[in-house]
Formats: sequence, structure tokens, C-alpha cells
Amino acid sequence: DSPDGYKSVFFAILSAGLFYIGYSRKSKYPHQALLNEALYLLGIISTATSLGYLAIIFDRHGIYYPVLILIATLIYGYLAIKLQSILIWAFALCSSVTWMIVETGYWSSWNDLLLGMNYSLRLAIFSSAMVVLSFGMLKRRPFSDFAKITQSTGMLILFLSLWLLSITGNYTSWDSWNEVRQYELWGWGLLMALCSGGAIFYGLKKDLPIIRDFGLGFLLLNLLTRYVEYGYPNLHKAVFFAILGLLFWLIGSNAEKLMLRGGK
Repeated sequence: DSPDGYKSVFFAILSAGLFYIGYSRKSKYPHQALLNEALYLLGIISTATSLGYLAIIFDRHGIYYPVLILIATLIYGYLAIKLQSILIWAFALCSSVTWMIVETGYWSSWNDLLLGMNYSLRLAIFSSAMVVLSFGMLKRRPFSDFAKITQSTGMLILFLSLWLLSITGNYTSWDSWNEVRQYELWGWGLLMALCSGGAIFYGLKKDLPIIRDFGLGFLLLNLLTRYVEYGYPNLHKAVFFAILGLLFWLIGSNAEKLMLRGGK
């Protein structure tokens, strides 16, 4: 264990030094943002490497290692707030998602449902909590600076998870999914459509372009996916795109009214 332990300590010290240098340079040379953030990035990688060597030791001795990913999340989150770095906060979010996947995978033996949920459904619930949390961060210092990236990350993971659920459903293996007819999964596609529509409506009403654009983008992806699954080649392409154009015309024609209501 000594070589791995020494490596872990070395990279921990290195990461501390990199973060300190990056913070000092940011105070003295704020205009050199690219170089300062590069030092933070090296510190992030060094921290992950240190915890990686520690995870090897934990795994070798049968010690519960997913907790190290949670520790990494907490370290990145603390440093992001202390150093006011969006980059470090982004890695804290990625680390938190990784921790959720590994943690739930550990308890589900990596291939079974956990509490009746597969990975996609778990991610959808986790990312929904992330989006809700982002709204609470908007008016709370020092978290307000990280609200937008938290919201964007949560929305991206949420809609990607819903899109996967609309294709594969709440199944964990190819064999079980292959036995299911595609039309039996329509409920997941409907849920994604409702979430997309809700995001568009709320984004327009409250003038939140991030939420609006995610809703529009994934509504289009949902419709294209359903077309490939059910309509192609039975539904003529001209009919499909006419329906698509009508849908976006309805959204656009009501966009101004919604934005005016949101401004009142």
C-alpha cells in the first residue's frame, strides 16, 4: 500500500499548491483568466488522481470506496465557493452525478433495479432535484453565481434521462427490453413531451431562456425519435414536417403573450 499511499499524498499536496497558485494569480492578474482557470483544472485533476490512488487502497482491503467520490464532490464544492470558480463548481456537479451512479450501482449490484428504478430513472430524479436546488440558489449568496450552471446541468441530465427512458423504458437488460413492443413505452415519451412543454411554457412566462431552449430542443428530439420509432416509413415526411411546423408555429404565436404576462 505504501507506493499508492505516497502517490495519493503527493498529488494531494500538488493539488493544494495548484489551487493556491491559481487563487493568488487570480487576485494579482484577473485579466489572465485562461491561465488561472488552467491552474484550477490541473488542481482538479490532481485531486481526482489523489483520491483515485486512495480508492485503489480502499478496494484492495475491501473498504467501501464510493464515499471517496462524495468526498471529492464536497472538496470541489467547497473550493468552488471559496475560490469563486464556475469551473470547479462544474466538476463538483459532475462528481455528484458520478457519486450517485456509483453509489446506487454499488447497492444494486451494478445491474439490477434499485427500488424499482434503473439508472435512467434514478438520474432523472437526481437531476430534477438539481434543477429545484438551482432555483433556491438564485437569491442565496454565495451560491447565486453557480445557479445557472447548476440549472443547465440539471436540465441536460434530466432531459437526456427522459429521452433514454422513452426509448428503453425502465429496463436493465437488452433481453428484457427486446421482449417489449415499442408502443408499450409510449408513456415515457408522453412524460418527456409534457416536461418539454412545461419547460417551454415556464421559460417563456418567466423569461428564462435556458429552460425554454432545453424544452424546445428536447421536444424536437422527442418528436424525431417518435417519428423514427412509429411513423417511418408509414408517415410521409411531408406530413411529419407539416405537423412539426404547425406545432412550432403555435408555440411561437403564443410566445409574445407568455413573455408579456411574465413581465407583469
